[in-house]
Amino acid sequence: MNLKAYKTYLKSKHYKPSTITEDCLNMDRFTKWLKPENSEELEQVTTPQIVEYVNHLQQKQLAAPTINIRLRSIRKYYDYLKSESRIATNSVEEVKVKGAVKKVIIDPLDYSDLEELYKDYATYLKEKPVREKKQLIASTRKKAIVSLLVFQGLHVGDLQKLEVNHLNLEDGIIYIPYSYNSQPRELRLQPSQIIMLFNYVNTLSKEQSYLFNCSVKDRLNTIVKELRGLNEKVQNAAHIRASVIMHWLKLHGKRQTQYMIGHKWISSTEYYELQDLEALTNLLDKYHPLATG
Repeated sequence: MNLKAYKTYLKSKHYKPSTITEDCLNMDRFTKWLKPENSEELEQVTTPQIVEYVNHLQQKQLAAPTINIRLRSIRKYYDYLKSESRIATNSVEEVKVKGAVKKVIIDPLDYSDLEELYKDYATYLKEKPVREKKQLIASTRKKAIVSLLVFQGLHVGDLQKLEVNHLNLEDGIIYIPYSYNSQPRELRLQPSQIIMLFNYVNTLSKEQSYLFNCSVKDRLNTIVKELRGLNEKVQNAAHIRASVIMHWLKLHGKRQTQYMIGHKWISSTEYYELQDLEALTNLLDKYHPLATG
């Protein structure tokens, strides 16, 4: 196992030093159990061998979350080998131990609710009296934030890191940079967003590089209160984002939704499937007691 090359791969994926240390430790545990005679044997690990390793960990009475963390580290290593074209498939890809089922999202907004929420909020802001240019900029900024939450499902970290040059209004695309919680991606803007964002950008000074030169978290606290006044189903910004994810799952499927929302792991996207009772039943079957794809 080329540990140095593997660490370089993990660094290129922007993992924290503590995460890299843990991943390497978990791979060391796995190789000590497997005892491969050479690197080729390590590369040729099969899904049944991974299942056998899981059984070994279960016999040691490790909790399901701990086992899944170790599996995630091993999965990353085989993703690395795959990126190097040293293996064709990742034998750990679909192996996961069933643990406690997470609580599902309560009362999500459907897509028509989301569209209506944005329209109603735009009307609400338009009807508020504006006496100074600062108020106009603040109002337009709030509208821009809500549009990116409702249509692109961005979270606070995404919004805070956005720069003006991440907007490509001519092609109707926005680039979402890497953040601690999400992967970089490009997303389509809705036609109704393009003119609004163009008008907003024109209110900014030429020296301003960030799209929102303020504490987005503080602005969202105020915005959510206003949105709740328009639709009492709104719980918080995370609830709106979850509603967007669940709509995308139905429209695009898991893998495309994972990319669009920026999840690092497919398991994060699968969590939102639990809202649907049929999907919940399927996932329980899939991961009980141990699933291998």
